[in-house]
Amino acid sequence: MKEVFDYIDQHRDEYLALLQKFVRQPSIANSGEGMKEMADLLQSTLKEMGVESERVPTDGYPIIYAEIPGDSKKTL
Repeated sequence: MKEVFDYIDQHRDEYLALLQKFVRQPSIANSGEGMKEMADLLQSTLKEMGVESERVPTDGYPIIYAEIPGDSKKTL
């Protein structure tokens, strides 16, 4: 667990900035405000991280699907 906490401590500012980036983007599902823009923001952020994603159209709001392979047998 020490490795996990060390990683969190080392990347705290980076992930706080990322959280702030998402919180600043309005996205209100009830009214539809900003939903497309939030999907765009998520997809572009994933791309910046080196993660390929795909936009899955639905009858409602789009879904962004991505996989980040890891070393574990577990899936999240």
